[in-house]
Amino acid sequence: MKKRTYRIAWEKEFSWCRQFSLDRDKAFCVYCGSSIQPKKAALHAHERGARHKRCINEDVKPKDLPKDVASRVASKEETDLRLAAYALCHKNLRGINHLNDIIFRLSSSDVTLSKAKLDTGKVVDLACKVLSASFMEELKDELRGQEYSLFVDIMTDFGTRKVLCVVIRHLGRSGKMLDDLLGLVELEGLYGEALGVALSGLLNAHDLDILNCNSFAFDGASIVGGAEDSLWSIVKTSNPLCFQVRCISNSLALAVENSFKFTMPDRLYWLILQVTSYFNKPVIDERDYVGETAAVNAFHADRTADSFVKCDRSQWLVKYSTLNSLREHWFNLASYFSYLDRDLVAVEHRHTLDAIAEVMQDESNYLLLIFLCPITKDFERLNTMFQANGTSVGAERAYKSLRTTLHSLENRVKKSDSVHNESLPISEVDFGVHFTTTINKYVQQGASEANISSIRNRCWVFMIQLVEEIKIRLLENEELFRMVNMYNPEVVLGGDKPMLSRMSFIDNIKKEEIDEIEEQWRLFSQENWKEKEPFPSKEKSPTDILSFWFRVRNYAPNEYDDEDSGTKLPYAKLGDFVIGKLTMAHPSAAVERRFSALSSVKNRFRNGLSVKALDALFRIRSYLDIRKCCCADFNVTERMLQLYQQNIDLEEQTSEDNDDEIQAFDELIAFLPDGLQRTFH
Repeated sequence: MKKRTYRIAWEKEFSWCRQFSLDRDKAFCVYCGSSIQPKKAALHAHERGARHKRCINEDVKPKDLPKDVASRVASKEETDLRLAAYALCHKNLRGINHLNDIIFRLSSSDVTLSKAKLDTGKVVDLACKVLSASFMEELKDELRGQEYSLFVDIMTDFGTRKVLCVVIRHLGRSGKMLDDLLGLVELEGLYGEALGVALSGLLNAHDLDILNCNSFAFDGASIVGGAEDSLWSIVKTSNPLCFQVRCISNSLALAVENSFKFTMPDRLYWLILQVTSYFNKPVIDERDYVGETAAVNAFHADRTADSFVKCDRSQWLVKYSTLNSLREHWFNLASYFSYLDRDLVAVEHRHTLDAIAEVMQDESNYLLLIFLCPITKDFERLNTMFQANGTSVGAERAYKSLRTTLHSLENRVKKSDSVHNESLPISEVDFGVHFTTTINKYVQQGASEANISSIRNRCWVFMIQLVEEIKIRLLENEELFRMVNMYNPEVVLGGDKPMLSRMSFIDNIKKEEIDEIEEQWRLFSQENWKEKEPFPSKEKSPTDILSFWFRVRNYAPNEYDDEDSGTKLPYAKLGDFVIGKLTMAHPSAAVERRFSALSSVKNRFRNGLSVKALDALFRIRSYLDIRKCCCADFNVTERMLQLYQQNIDLEEQTSEDNDDEIQAFDELIAFLPDGLQRTFH
């Protein structure tokens, strides 16, 4: 059963009702000054009570809401916590000392603020021992009894430590899917049993049952998702109904990268990296260089260098802009590197520039770029679709587009009417209009037939290899997301309403619940949901699958929920079952960027940062941003105050005791972009 929370809508029906500031899950009567359980039945009972009626009849003036717990009892603690949250959220750890002095000078008349004492060491302690611990407990409460999905990755730093990073997808109290950081755990070794112990510890710390895990997503590492002696093999043994999902963006990138390395010349790959590296970090000061030829001057006037974005060796899904710029400015670049005065370049860089100029004189590389650009653009588009559609249904739609792209590639290189999937002869292969017209011009200009044939053969093999890579890596999850889409409102509200036995995931229903869920499904099929109260009249038809089933799950015909009326919500079990399956882990770019950020902050300069501190900061930043809170408006709870009193020594706060940790923590905060929600979600 999900934890009950206060509903703002109650204030319209009960004019005396407000949200209780001491416990924001409860209600508060402004006349009686008493707190009330967050149940509509409890509100009705209070309104009928003798004390409430007496306060109304005696014309008692409405009472102000009690001040926040931190303001009434421990305002100094609230000040410390909010200032710590400010430093953590807005990259200002070192500046907290100066901010503390400013507050002290400006608040001489305010006893509370004048006593505030906060430094960098105390901020680190508050982050690790209070804020992070409190948010972890709140997440544990939110996850209680829910089904969920896991995203797992292994982070490697410059030291000897390996860290397991786990992100969990679950339904938030607001009715939206949330991707929260479950935790970071230092590994004892890189083998399945060690990973299993680490994951089991995380799940136990959050009171999670592995049987409630719907899917297990990973990036393709064998130690994580392999068939034997892996973390997945342990999860599958404990929960046979759990599904495995590979990271789609990672699989797309590997499909293109492997096809490129298998078929294209190494010198072309080297050229792409060298040119982008050169224009992102020039080996000469171009402001002091005046070109000696018209080609070089034209290159500078065209500002070609601005078109190149530095990309990593593995970032094949963002290389289109670089490849396209290299293709468009090929001849200007060839002249630039050929005529560049080598005396202006340091001796150690001259050989590289000579090699670049030599490779660019081979125009077969230019023809290969013309062929590659449209294909890399298509795969960037597919990746964008998977990133934009973080839901399982969105992934199912993106898979349809991937299937269309696959068929298009197959039709370009294989016979459509062939039973044995035979390939077309090279002369009949569709290489694209731009490539074909350009290569025909080279033929007319007397280009070597052997060279032209070699180029065409490389492109032909590239498409065949890419088709095979897609089939191996990307289509295994398509059926899973098709199964999820069976519960789409457009399907279940259609004219042909299927029986529950024909729906997906029936084997996942618990035996003790299957009869009740089936009966609720039959009743659900008879309702005209397009006209029901949960859906505003302005909506012609509910289309968002999560929003639809969240409303169905909480639908109460008489405006009373299950605890208020003493009876169950008519579709609670059915709604919980379907919503649980909607957590199926489509590994979106949000999660992948979080893993990348975690890996990036742990380098040789920040190797002193402990796993505990890293976990604390990422938990705080992601928890607040996912829930659209900030340092100014998050709720300082009683749990935070208890942790403050238990773990923070107010008598002795010095930053010298853990100066290495503070330095690493400060660098980590400065590294993180503003708004993890915007960056990761």
